[in-house]
Amino acid sequence: MKGKSFKGSQMLPPLTPNNLMEECIRVQKVYDWVVDSNRYTNKIPLPGGELGCAARVREALEAGDNIRIETITPDLPGTFPLIPKPQPDQGPSVRCDVVEVINGEPGEAGLVRIIWTIIVTVQVFNETTGEQLCEFDVPVQFDEDYAVCIPAPLDASNVLCRMTKVVARPTNRVFLGNMIELSIFICTEMQIEAEVKLEVLAKFCQPRPNDIVIPTPPEEDCPTFDFPPQCPDIFPRKNCDCQAAADSLVENQTVTFSSGNEVGDVSLTAQICNNCTLSQSSWLFTFTDTNGYLYADQSFTATPISFANVECNDTTPGFIEMVLTGIASLASTATGTAINVTYSLRLRENTLLGGTDEYQLILTDPLGNIIFNSNVVTVPNADLEVRDCKTFND
Repeated sequence: MKGKSFKGSQMLPPLTPNNLMEECIRVQKVYDWVVDSNRYTNKIPLPGGELGCAARVREALEAGDNIRIETITPDLPGTFPLIPKPQPDQGPSVRCDVVEVINGEPGEAGLVRIIWTIIVTVQVFNETTGEQLCEFDVPVQFDEDYAVCIPAPLDASNVLCRMTKVVARPTNRVFLGNMIELSIFICTEMQIEAEVKLEVLAKFCQPRPNDIVIPTPPEEDCPTFDFPPQCPDIFPRKNCDCQAAADSLVENQTVTFSSGNEVGDVSLTAQICNNCTLSQSSWLFTFTDTNGYLYADQSFTATPISFANVECNDTTPGFIEMVLTGIASLASTATGTAINVTYSLRLRENTLLGGTDEYQLILTDPLGNIIFNSNVVTVPNADLEVRDCKTFND
């Protein structure tokens, strides 16, 4: 019997495991991050007096010519790239200066005061002739205080700030005293950062223990590294469990006031927890009384002043529900007066195919008495949406 021949054993390539272990990295930790906006409107004198810009503008007006005013604002980087550290020099035309820092107690907010400065170039034209009459710079400053998480020993060097948008709108009119009106709107960003060392689960870097014996140990102990505590109640804020949007108009809805039932048109527009963040959420409810010719006109609008609580519920099969509570401003269309009320706004999404959605708004006075109830308003599925948010707990 002929024997079989066997090849020699072949060596398999070695396997490199995906080793994850605890690593220590040095990073910039964000203690707080605040965006804000501000508006400045004021009358600005035309420069030059009797011989300069003011005289040329007055001469054009006396001739019956039209005046056009334009503005030039400095170029800004927008929201990206992120603010580098150290704080970059933004130049003379736009800058932010941290003038005061008060550290907060552990777990509490501190205070940062910032002066925002921007220089806007104003150009005045004779629109009738096309001639540019003059050009001059207008410096504008905003002084703002911010309650932020800035625990000791963080200081002004840990505050990064910048403007992300500037809009300048002039009024094409010259007022008495050779004045023009200028409205400035700015968007700002401020961040509290500090360098820390964090323990993370990672790979690639392979640290070694400090296992080399020093012949002569130091006589004194080295200080420990105690980083300032975070402010969890201030930043970062908790994400919403769900989000909602609405844009609906329903006619001839029967609603209930404290004085009785009324019939009218109800409108709701809302955007709640966009990007699963409660900040910048808003809603607007309008009731138009169509029986005003029989009774006193009950028309009003309601807008939120605060969001005290947002609850999400998907335990009912086929439905996702969001309930908002807080304080709202109720403005009467007939009288123009406004009062503060407590609101409860329930938004309900029907997830079944072909189903309709619904919402209900209830307003109560400071004594807890219901002064308005929209009752259940049924709307098409396309006019209202409530959906889950993915959170860190998921």
